[in-house]
Amino acid sequence: MFKQLIKSPALRRRTSWAVAMVLILPFVFFFHASNQAPIQGPGGTAGIIFGKEISWNRFEEERVPLQQRFETQFAGVPAEFLRTLIVQSTWDRLIILEEAKRTRLRVDDTELAASIRTLPDFQQDGRFVPALYHSLLRASGLSPQTFEARIRKDLLAQQLIRSVRNAVTVSDEELLAAYHKAHDMLRASMVLMETASFQESVAAAITDEDLQTYYDERTDVFRLPEQLMFEYAVASRDDLAKTIELTDEEVRAFYDEHPAQFVDDEVPAFYDENAIPFADGAGARPGDHERRAGEPRPFDDVREAIRTQLLDERLRTAFNALAMDLEGDLETGLRFDEIVLVRHLTRHTAGPLPVDTPGITGALESRVLRVVDALTPGAMSRIIETDTEIVVARLTKRIPPRTMELLEVRDRIREQLVRERTRAAAREAADELHGQLTDPDSELRFEEVLRLAGVSPREVEWSRTEPIEGMGQVAALNEAAFSAAPGTLTEVIETPSGLVILRPEEMIPADETKLAEIEETFRQDTLTAKQGTRFQEWLVEVRARAKLESFVDTPRPSM
Repeated sequence: MFKQLIKSPALRRRTSWAVAMVLILPFVFFFHASNQAPIQGPGGTAGIIFGKEISWNRFEEERVPLQQRFETQFAGVPAEFLRTLIVQSTWDRLIILEEAKRTRLRVDDTELAASIRTLPDFQQDGRFVPALYHSLLRASGLSPQTFEARIRKDLLAQQLIRSVRNAVTVSDEELLAAYHKAHDMLRASMVLMETASFQESVAAAITDEDLQTYYDERTDVFRLPEQLMFEYAVASRDDLAKTIELTDEEVRAFYDEHPAQFVDDEVPAFYDENAIPFADGAGARPGDHERRAGEPRPFDDVREAIRTQLLDERLRTAFNALAMDLEGDLETGLRFDEIVLVRHLTRHTAGPLPVDTPGITGALESRVLRVVDALTPGAMSRIIETDTEIVVARLTKRIPPRTMELLEVRDRIREQLVRERTRAAAREAADELHGQLTDPDSELRFEEVLRLAGVSPREVEWSRTEPIEGMGQVAALNEAAFSAAPGTLTEVIETPSGLVILRPEEMIPADETKLAEIEETFRQDTLTAKQGTRFQEWLVEVRARAKLESFVDTPRPSM
């Protein structure tokens, strides 16, 4: 290995980084503990809201429970989207909690105790059971202090959100307008030009010359660029993470060695773990004590955040060590098959793929393709590092660029022509009919024009909130129909079923006497919808005032 280090610039560079990390990290911790400018990222600052630095530990305390809930709630959602959602939701929660503090909202001990007592998990036969409370917390690895702090934050956020939503009211006039909007009915004559009815005649009219002309005019569309076929071996961060173990003793040791990292200006009360929380709503009792400003947060409060941080650091170390080992394998001339076997990598084949392919979902990034494109057939790449993987690739074949023959794409061209011409034929027929119906010089009535055109109108009746039978709900159709005056024609409207012309005949107002039958639930539904809109508007406003600077996604230095 030492000889490899002397010969390999890449290995020397990586080793230099490793030595530098060993020498520099103690100074980083020292300066962090001395209240110097914090680092951005794990162990330092996660971001800034309202001009206030949010420590990575605090961010993780809010993120971890959200992640656990979201991974269950949104199972099957793409991982990158879910990660973005979790990070954004964590910042939203922190912004809301900070805004609650800024507006001097608070949750007193009585309210907190009452809330905990109502949680079904801690009840038997509808009564709060202290022994069950403590046993369940111990089983979940949470101390009463940590759990009660979480519940207090939840209540504080709910209190602020309630204050925003409760500022919204629904007047009787608004209620009546909403009732009419939801229940007024429109009776209309509908003319539907079904696209499918033109398909057979259009398809029969397409000739070989049409296919050749379409092909000749779009030769570039049918040109295949140079394509690559290759194999690649992957070591992912997720796979490495499964091999990393961390003991409770190591987590505790980190806490003891770096107490200054866990000091902040939020000082929750400690409570006797053997007592009912806030017994009888009386708050902290004699014998309980409070943490003074400047003292570190309790170990149980930050245990999971420390574990996450240490696992992340060990994962990065293991990731870099594997990269160094792979560099060594390449320097010593190991073959692709040997590297896969020795390093227990996952092997894949890919191609043919054009070089400008954006990436293979769940497997490769575009940079891998760019690296492979620089290889000659049979050659191996150097290691390719992405944010989540280490890849070694071997190019197996290059396929030169070429233009596909007409015979290869004939069916595809025919299908495309049928789609385009069918839609065009339906549009032409609908536009022509619309022109006849709106001709100011014509003396024919609406029904007569349709009869001469061989078209039968259909009478429909529906409300804004209901689908049209056989067509479903089409927003553009509803908007045009309900805004047109009775007796006038809408423009030609495209729908999934075809092209539609509507003539509203009569607006049938909702029976206001029936509002009384549903007033309570309808008022609540209207209020809930209005409150939801107001909360979203408020959240946009408070996000803007918070001026978030997030360091969570700050890229790591490249090695």
